[in-house]
Amino acid sequence: DRPSVDKEKSSINMVKLFSEFPGVTPETMYDCLHDADYRVVWDTSMGDGYNICHLDDNNDVGYYLLKLPAVVANRDFCNERSWRNVDGREFIIMNHSVVHEKCPPTKAVRGQSIISGYLIRPHGTGCSITYVSQSDPKGWIPVKIMNSIITSQG
Repeated sequence: DRPSVDKEKSSINMVKLFSEFPGVTPETMYDCLHDADYRVVWDTSMGDGYNICHLDDNNDVGYYLLKLPAVVANRDFCNERSWRNVDGREFIIMNHSVVHEKCPPTKAVRGQSIISGYLIRPHGTGCSITYVSQSDPKGWIPVKIMNSIITSQG
């Protein structure tokens, strides 16, 4: 059930994950994923993250630093994020990488989020999440190795 790869944009595979969270409302899950200040509490891969600018009621630009094992350089991302509350029950959060003057290159390798996002829906006594991502970590990691890792994790 893996989405197809857009070879025009990247040879990196797209991954799709699904999980259920009994007892967690869609609103709570949305808040946990959407709040950059709270994300650092539960996201052990997050080295740093913050909002750069607010574009409108449903769009912003943010920074995310991905901590990696010491033998691999950290990756960072400058992403435009969009979100919607659909019919008061479902939530969508999507992002893609952008260039922004307030998000200059750092010592980390600048990765590219071609497209990533969450669909959060009511499910039973809680919620479910569908997550999709096609991201290129850039740097020296060969595409075949990245696709192998992505496929084994998805």
